[in-house]
Amino acid sequence: MQLRTIASASFIIRVLLWLAAATYAPALALEQATGMPLWFTILCTGLVTTLYTTFGGMRALIWTDVMQLIVLSGGQLTVAIVAITRVPGGLSQVIELGREGGRLDLNLSPDPTVRTTLWGLLIGASFMHLIQLATDQVSV
Repeated sequence: MQLRTIASASFIIRVLLWLAAATYAPALALEQATGMPLWFTILCTGLVTTLYTTFGGMRALIWTDVMQLIVLSGGQLTVAIVAITRVPGGLSQVIELGREGGRLDLNLSPDPTVRTTLWGLLIGASFMHLIQLATDQVSV
């Protein structure tokens, strides 16, 4: 079996698993919010996304991505603000707890045997994103 076939098959499996999760998550939330059966919310989620993509084209996809960015960023910001305000002492206490736990240490060591360094994280993240950007049909 050729390497190209193995790479293609693994990519297809990854995309199918991602698509299943991307369909299941909003359908599960819709089920919890409305009480409708899960199979129906999955079907509705798939139909709605197919319809707005078919009729709206690239413009609909871009506006969906913009709305998703706003909702996700707003949610993360809200969670961070609520979490910080609920810690006695506020942001200064959060920073102090992070320092005490060693969570804010920045290791600039070039030693490849050190478990977590800034350089290792940058190189690892670069390759991870390169794979995504070079192979994912959405990115390409």
